[in-house]
Amino acid sequence: MKFLSLSTCILLLFANAPVLCAAIWLPSIYGDNMVLQSEQGIAFRGTAMPREQVTVYILSTDGNVLVQAVTSADQDGDWALTLDAVPAGLNVTVEVRGSESDTVTYRNVLTGEVWLCSGQSNMRWTVAKANNSAEEIANANYSELRLFMVELSSASVPLGNLRGEWVLCSPETVGDFSGVGYYFGRDLHQELQRPVGLISSNWGGTPVQSWIPGSAMNTNASPRAAAELTAFQQYQNTPKDERKRDRHGDWIYGAKFQKAPTFLYNSMIHPLLPYAIRGVIWYQGESNDRLVAWGGPDLYRILFPMLVSSWRDAWGHDFPFLYVELANFKQPQTEPVEEESWANIREAQSSALSLSHTYTVPAIDVGEADNIHFGDKQTVGARLAMAALGQVYHQLDTSGLSPRYASYSVEGSAIRLAFDNVSSALHTDDGQPPRCFSIRGEGGEWLWGQAQIAGKEIVVSHPDVANPVAVRYAWASNPDVNVYDATNLPLMPFRTDVPDYEAMSESKVSSATLIYDDPISVPNDSGSVFLNSGTQVFGMNLGNGASGTVSINGVNFANGGRSGLTQTLAQNGITVTMTVDTAGSHQTQAAGGVSAGLYTNTSSPSDIFDLLNVGYLSGAGDGAIQLNFSGLEIGQTYRVQTFHIIGNGGQGSREMLYSVADVNQSIPFEQTYTGGRSYEDISNAVSQVFTFTADASTLTVDLLPKDKRAGIDRSYINGISVYVIPRS
Repeated sequence: MKFLSLSTCILLLFANAPVLCAAIWLPSIYGDNMVLQSEQGIAFRGTAMPREQVTVYILSTDGNVLVQAVTSADQDGDWALTLDAVPAGLNVTVEVRGSESDTVTYRNVLTGEVWLCSGQSNMRWTVAKANNSAEEIANANYSELRLFMVELSSASVPLGNLRGEWVLCSPETVGDFSGVGYYFGRDLHQELQRPVGLISSNWGGTPVQSWIPGSAMNTNASPRAAAELTAFQQYQNTPKDERKRDRHGDWIYGAKFQKAPTFLYNSMIHPLLPYAIRGVIWYQGESNDRLVAWGGPDLYRILFPMLVSSWRDAWGHDFPFLYVELANFKQPQTEPVEEESWANIREAQSSALSLSHTYTVPAIDVGEADNIHFGDKQTVGARLAMAALGQVYHQLDTSGLSPRYASYSVEGSAIRLAFDNVSSALHTDDGQPPRCFSIRGEGGEWLWGQAQIAGKEIVVSHPDVANPVAVRYAWASNPDVNVYDATNLPLMPFRTDVPDYEAMSESKVSSATLIYDDPISVPNDSGSVFLNSGTQVFGMNLGNGASGTVSINGVNFANGGRSGLTQTLAQNGITVTMTVDTAGSHQTQAAGGVSAGLYTNTSSPSDIFDLLNVGYLSGAGDGAIQLNFSGLEIGQTYRVQTFHIIGNGGQGSREMLYSVADVNQSIPFEQTYTGGRSYEDISNAVSQVFTFTADASTLTVDLLPKDKRAGIDRSYINGISVYVIPRS
């Protein structure tokens, strides 16, 4: 593994690069006050003179050599070696001696437990911003708890170094450190009575794509992951003044490309290699709930296990990986099942549990409805520490994990649920009956379930459900849960009707998204927007009474109507054809410049996204979007999800839903969701999911705005993507 060549080290390694490459040099993760992982091989790397012999010593306080290893630098000056394991609890000195260079010495070094703390903003959220910060900071005197905070940076290629330094935990240093990380490490230190080193490497608002190495994403094993790289490469090849921005006017991949695939792995994870760690704690996933921006739960289900496996491959062993399931957030649950909610991304997170030595802890009861950065980081850190103590260090009489759904059985008109990780009888923390359970009968709707605790099991029923088929628990963004086990860990959200994700693998998913093959010039009040050939366009604006012609796939669309736009995609035997016909006049407002929900006549035209689109359908016109499916397997059950962004101008546009106008098969809708006007976050958009069992090989669905059916003008659809997923 190459990290740094002798000829380029000064240019590439920031301000802390070696002044003279002839001297022995090591990355900044090695330094005074560091903690070396005990009870496993200790890896070092750096640079020296070409072919120079390098010896690393770990010395006791009296100068005796505890372990040592020797190697020679290669022709570029790079060297790496691994020393034998040492026990925990030692105070040592590390010396790195070159046969032709000065010695590098690191002092006040401890041996103990090293954990990497990574993710997005809830992992980065500092002790100073968390609950009870003044008292917590004042009491943070732990000389054997060491902190290393990686400075924010991004890079297009893997780097050999990063900025940061090891410091002792104290009231002067802890305030800016990760709250979750600190409370986790503090509890470990107190329970294990050994030194602990914490490496905090995280960046708020970042998707999981940013943290995965390119070698893992750019592989035939995952075409959808590789497509993420391709999309970014196209973005990079676009002139800067034509690149798309998000609704806040920021670059969609971040001002420093911190949201670009691989960029944070390259700059904030790869330079840590091969520093020995016991394991990783991870808190991330909020950003990936955004279907439009980062692929939503279905893509996260692929990428999150990929991240875990790729990091383990990079370090060369299957270290423990502990992650936090997303906290309760947004409006409190009001329906038995809230389909388009964070329940789906939580379930997607659990895809990593198929990997060995991977564990999850809940935050479903500590969040805040109106604050994604909830204050109670103490509870999250304590639960991570409990999981580590139970599963990694085997210091507990219990598993240290929350109860998780294991299986169910139908008993007459009730469903009995069994769980893993239940130390003794379940209970409710408020003495009330169990809440947040829903139940459904064959072909019926979800109803609030009547749940009863039966020791370590729970029985759910409803007087109107004679033949139950499924139960869900806390299937919402912000459920008010109250079921706990004897260790006061909450029951984690679940559903018994888990889709067959193997059948729903990317090789079996058909999707149709319009991709315009010709360059597009869209006239508007600010000029013209030019989009490159092959770009996926998310809506467009013909401006406030603007005149002109938009040509897409050879079809001209003048202000006042569009028709005949068709896109067909065939995959795995299923063909999906989408036709947009908006021959009727679309509405504009003379003063407001209604613009299909993307930008007003005063906004930057670069706000157009290159994500998803079928077209722009006005409720005032006579057009429709028609979906035609063929090649369906009779008897196969399919899940179809349509997703669209609503317009932001005109009456009724905030509350627009699809309606099925003409269906040649019976399709029961599971859920419709209405939200705000954001086109970046699915939680503020509109999605519909329906399932059907094919009794013919074809299916036709016409879609119109709800407000059009109600006779209300100024309602818009300006984006739709369709996914057809076989499921058993």
